Amino acid sequence: MVTMDADRRILEDGAVAVKGDQIVGIGKRAEIEAKYTAATHIDASGHLVLPGFINGHTHVPMTLLRASKTTSPSTSGSKITSFPPKLRTLPRNLSAGARASPPQK
Repeated sequence: MVTMDADRRILEDGAVAVKGDQIVGIGKRAEIEAKYTAATHIDASGHLVLPGFINGHTHVPMTLLRASKTTSPSTSGSKITSFPPKLRTLPRNLSAGARASPPQK
């Protein structure tokens, strides 16, 4: 777990306690389990956990355009995905795509 706190702690065996939609505790698993009682336990062993991380690089307007993409093979054998230029640039399409995207906390 990467805590993203002021000390930028990285915990190999960390845990996060959440109450409602708020993070109430972050620390070593043993310390968090001793301090909090969990109604739900998620085992994220072997995964990267970033408590409180907000994905600020989501291309929100592109949500609407996902269904309109075209895929074609490239000369290297990989596939290239593109969106029709007219759809990409119309402000009303960008606005509709942003409104259709799920909110992020």
